[in-house]
Amino acid sequence: MTEPPAAQCKAPSRAAAAPDVQLAAQKVAQKVRDQVDPVTPSEVNDLIKMFPGQEKEAGAALNYLVQIGGREHMTNVAMKLIELERRGYKIFNPGSTSSVDRISYLSKKGALSPAGSFNTTEVFTKSREPIAVLLDEASLRLYEQRPGLLQSLLANGRDVKLVCPLGLGEGVDQAVWDLPSKVSQQISGILAKTGDSATAGARSGLTEGIISSAQREVSARLSKILPTTANSVEFVVPSCA
Repeated sequence: MTEPPAAQCKAPSRAAAAPDVQLAAQKVAQKVRDQVDPVTPSEVNDLIKMFPGQEKEAGAALNYLVQIGGREHMTNVAMKLIELERRGYKIFNPGSTSSVDRISYLSKKGALSPAGSFNTTEVFTKSREPIAVLLDEASLRLYEQRPGLLQSLLANGRDVKLVCPLGLGEGVDQAVWDLPSKVSQQISGILAKTGDSATAGARSGLTEGIISSAQREVSARLSKILPTTANSVEFVVPSCA
């Protein structure tokens, strides 16, 4: 049986569809832009005024939330994981709920420039293969529910780097900003956790007090999961200047 002429087997020309595709892409991009309203200074001030007598502390908490919710913080985390991969560490991916998936995807797309990209793995074939474990909020909850998983990663004297991207996935981005009540709840949560430590930290900066409090909280949670890990975490902190 003879092959049909090649011309009859060709897929539809991409060139013919390109204008329609481009038009659709432009419409989608415009709709996304229409949904993003720039935040004004007055909106920020209105939010901070919701905390009378604690305006400075609330402002520092909001600054922290914006920084941990920003692309710059995620880029710094990606750069840390890329550095560890270059040093021979495998980047552990515990599942789709971890920020590792998203960071890896964005880094490969070039969306976290100049971070570059890295690979992840869910399976380790070598018992002493060095690995890096990202301790974002989703992963911490996973290890709290399954403490044996973290213990198995540390078994057999394996070289493990625990990296905590402080606050990653818990910050304020454009989507969250459109919900002022949620932002105010997040600010209240930080002020409640830091308590007097934020005020006491004023000598070295309110934000430093917030970061220190967040680090202590992570260490305390780790000590309950596996006490030997509490003091071996490397934190990637946001740039809150």
